[in-house]
Amino acid sequence: LDENQISVDNVIGTNNYDIGHVFGTGDGGIASLRSVCTKNSKAMGVTGNPSPKGDAFDIDYVCHEMGHQFGGNHTQNNSCQRSLSASYEPGSASTIMGYAGICDPNVQNNSDAYFHNHSINEILNYVIAGEGATCANVQSLEYAAPEFNNFSNEYFVPISTSFYLEDEANGQNYQNFTYCWEQFDRETASMPPASTATKGPAFRSLNPKNTSRRYFPDLQKKYGQWEVLPSVARQMHFRSTVRNNSIGGGCVAQKDVTVNFVASAGPFVVTDPNLSTVKWYVGSKQVVKWNVANTDAEPINAKSVNIYLSKDGGLTYTILLAQEVPNSGSAEIVVPNIPTTGARVMVEGVGNRFFDVSNQSFKILNTFTTNAEKSTYSICEENDLQIKLYLKPISNNVVDTIRLSLTNVPTPVLAQFLGGDIVILESEVSQDSAILHVENLSNLPLGSHTFEVIARNGSEENTIQITLDKGTFEISNIQIIGPDDGAIFTEIPLIAWQPIEGVSKYEINVSNSQISFWTVHPTTDTTGYATSSEGQFFWRVKPISACADLPASDWRMGYLSEDGRETTIVNKNDIYVTDRIGGYALKRSDLLLLDTFGLDTRIYINRDSGQIAIYDKTLNLYYQNFDYFTYDKLLSGDILLNFSNDSILHAPLFLYIIDHKGRWKGKVELRLHRVLDISMPQFGYKIIEPITCFDHPYATVEFVHLGMDNVTFILNNSDTVKMNSKILPAGVFTTRVVDQFGTQLDSFQLVVPQPPTLNLDISQMNYNLIASATGGLGDISFKLDQGDLVNENVFSNISNGIHEIQAIDELGCKVVKSFEVNILPLTLDFTYDTIKCSADKTSLVMHASGGVAPYYYSLDGGAFQPDSVFLVKGGMYTLAIKDAGDKMLSMDSVMLIAPTALIANTSVIKYDCVVAASGGPRPYQYSINDIDFQSNDTLHFSGNGSYKVYIKDNNGCRITRNITINVFNALNPNAKNITCFGANDGSVKFVYLNGTAPYNVSFNGSPFSTNRIYANLPAGDYDSLVYDSKSDTVKGSVTIIEPDSLELDISITGNGFTLQGIGGTPPYTYSIDNGKLFIQSNEFNSLPDGEYHVAVKDNSNCITYQTVTLTATESFDNAKLIIVPNPTSGQFHIQNLES
Repeated sequence: LDENQISVDNVIGTNNYDIGHVFGTGDGGIASLRSVCTKNSKAMGVTGNPSPKGDAFDIDYVCHEMGHQFGGNHTQNNSCQRSLSASYEPGSASTIMGYAGICDPNVQNNSDAYFHNHSINEILNYVIAGEGATCANVQSLEYAAPEFNNFSNEYFVPISTSFYLEDEANGQNYQNFTYCWEQFDRETASMPPASTATKGPAFRSLNPKNTSRRYFPDLQKKYGQWEVLPSVARQMHFRSTVRNNSIGGGCVAQKDVTVNFVASAGPFVVTDPNLSTVKWYVGSKQVVKWNVANTDAEPINAKSVNIYLSKDGGLTYTILLAQEVPNSGSAEIVVPNIPTTGARVMVEGVGNRFFDVSNQSFKILNTFTTNAEKSTYSICEENDLQIKLYLKPISNNVVDTIRLSLTNVPTPVLAQFLGGDIVILESEVSQDSAILHVENLSNLPLGSHTFEVIARNGSEENTIQITLDKGTFEISNIQIIGPDDGAIFTEIPLIAWQPIEGVSKYEINVSNSQISFWTVHPTTDTTGYATSSEGQFFWRVKPISACADLPASDWRMGYLSEDGRETTIVNKNDIYVTDRIGGYALKRSDLLLLDTFGLDTRIYINRDSGQIAIYDKTLNLYYQNFDYFTYDKLLSGDILLNFSNDSILHAPLFLYIIDHKGRWKGKVELRLHRVLDISMPQFGYKIIEPITCFDHPYATVEFVHLGMDNVTFILNNSDTVKMNSKILPAGVFTTRVVDQFGTQLDSFQLVVPQPPTLNLDISQMNYNLIASATGGLGDISFKLDQGDLVNENVFSNISNGIHEIQAIDELGCKVVKSFEVNILPLTLDFTYDTIKCSADKTSLVMHASGGVAPYYYSLDGGAFQPDSVFLVKGGMYTLAIKDAGDKMLSMDSVMLIAPTALIANTSVIKYDCVVAASGGPRPYQYSINDIDFQSNDTLHFSGNGSYKVYIKDNNGCRITRNITINVFNALNPNAKNITCFGANDGSVKFVYLNGTAPYNVSFNGSPFSTNRIYANLPAGDYDSLVYDSKSDTVKGSVTIIEPDSLELDISITGNGFTLQGIGGTPPYTYSIDNGKLFIQSNEFNSLPDGEYHVAVKDNSNCITYQTVTLTATESFDNAKLIIVPNPTSGQFHIQNLES
């Protein structure tokens, strides 16, 4: 360290720096404590590591050693290098000034990147009031320090019970604040901490976070043995440090809190729900239970609790189930509409911040399920659609009234629930359904449209999504963006295409060999697909539509090449076929191959199979698209090219070449052309008179022989024709042409077509007859009975009786059939269940017969539905039915009889409620809990609150009325105590918890008035008498307390001193510059000699001043020195125990 100091002074100059620190590749670090700005030691700091980089070096070593230079001591409570004045962290500690990872037992292996609060105060003390202030260049900060809200400074909690601390702060850029709660007990204790310890740290420090609440221990118990709850009576001190992390900020503030663990209370434990087998149903009433464990008694005195719900397995508790309910050990709650498999509850004592949670997650379930027949419907030609919804209860003995609604229905679609939007579910085994009728689909734009169906049961809500996928009918070719046919790739290519409006899915076909064997990849709703096929591959894209069979793209070929080189080019593009029968033999000279290929090199074929035929003359083997032949066949001339028929004159051909090592060698294009020799004779035939109808026997055929006379046509090797024409029956005749010497000149197939047989079938659909004709020639016309000949095959609104239908084709060929129609008249009737209560609904059932089934039913002019049951209240209705043939029948003025509605009015007198009921059948009964009923119409309540009154008539029909009992019976005067000793600034403010304004107060015997605040009061006891507008009177009393006189105790040690506030209102802050700057640290060390005007300020801003004088003291006078080793016979060291 001395060498560091000398070297840095020589290189930089002693007046040119404030702190010096040397970095090296040694192993470890050391620094002089409180050396910044000190002339002869400010460069006494060094950090070394064989690999001097990363957080393990920057945080654990560099920041740690520099922390020493700025005045920070070790914060670990373990015995290794412990500093008794700073040992606030359990174990090895985990902040910068600890020994994380090198001081067993270790909290963790490396330090977190922040200073403990005590380290911050040690450094502040040194740089503000110590020698560290002598060289500072002071700059004003942009932001002031945060200010804490006025939370309590002391809490009483039961032993072995979790608790939390929370203390939010305000200030500029508060959104950038972070909070860090740390235990502030530094006594030496066994480590890891024990629950029976009565002193020392038991909770580790945790990284600052942007929320001010810390749970002790962590809700997930992530820190194990380094967060230990006391199981015995003890007191713990905690400090909250809030940091303003804004740029230009840097200010911190702190606040102290005392937590007293009470041995006569606890553990406070949630007992139910506490098992994974628990199931709660949405909207049900459940009871949460806990062990009060004497927490309702002094000194904890938690008279009420809050109950919270977690839906994420206990990570957070954000859902309030009950607020300030009595701390009695149980409370009834209503389960919210939050289905989850990770439910847990937290019961929290109001006022003292202790709590417990469920040990295991349980389930919250819906009381019913909602599902659709399908989630996606393909829409083509239909204009309307009926979607069936299934609703089923899943809890026992539940009668649920489900109300249905819709959101985000796409324009211009119209949707409504047939039979109304109410569904009744009566038991766990029942299942009901609703029909959602959707219409105007013909005007729905192409594409996918999603809307929601919402099913509500009170506060419970189920939502399902329905997608309408409007498809296209237009047959259009898909446009491929890339890659190009025959492209070579050095990395996996992306297949891309233009989207087709009305197509939501695309199928990708990929083949590695012949196209007849391809892999269908999963459909995708995007317009891109990355194929991972290796080597040579073939691919195409097929759009998928429910409304049309859309054509796939043409097959394309690609290749993932190892070097991207193409080594095949075309020697000549045009090939001329002169041999009409034999074709053209492909030669090696037709291709220019730049590499030497093996005989098993593959040449793949791609051509229009309807134009070009490719075959192997040695095997008479025809090649299909994307078959291949090998290079040896090209060399031997075995591959023949020809046209598929004589009408084709030109056609393209593509060849893809993969060499014997599986490498892509390119794509070539050839063009075939037919050469016609018009001097050659031509032979054929023409049908002069065809067979007209399927029941006619013969046709007349004329034979053609151009360019040569005296020829004979031989049919089927037997029938010889020498003239120009012949009468033949329908059939296929193999025809040979020979000259007068018997030499065959040509051969061909002579086909005499037989006109297709005309067939007629008649079917009935509703009130229509449908004539279905097959066969015949050309368009078919139809005729009903003695009517006109028409092109339409459907005859509508046919009367009962026997009818005759004729079918006639373009040749006049005819077939006749008869059909009998017999439809009964359409009738309508109805039934319904007796209605007991005016608000009840009944099942109105319509009964249809006759006409043509199935039937559709309508109520009061609403849309027709297939369900004949309507859930309705009593009243007048119009019924209608429609059969499958659109025949309609209605009934007007149908009356469903229901009793008059039960109504009630209430009046409240003090704690009594008088009910005046009417309607419904008498007698009436009354209840305050919907369980115990009475005939007396006056109900008595035990205290203030909001209540329900239940009334039922002789049919059991029930109604409720909400009432409020608000009797003035409690007084809550709030006293503000005296701030400083000797002042008269106390006050009393009256807060009224119930009763009715205005209130009149007589304070300490004064005349009655409406004044609520009495100020400038000295300490003492005060009485009050208050009455409200209803003359209810309450007495009360309140005490105003005066604090003790604020005094300052001073202890001088060497070149520093410790200040301690006494009396007043803790906590205290201290100043050594006559009150200009107050800080929370009370220890001031390494001070220059002189006179200091010191002060203490309490939490009420009361201040007491004193003067302290320091004189020089040689540091060696107080040094604690030892000789190591002792005894010794040679070299020894002198060591300062405090360094």
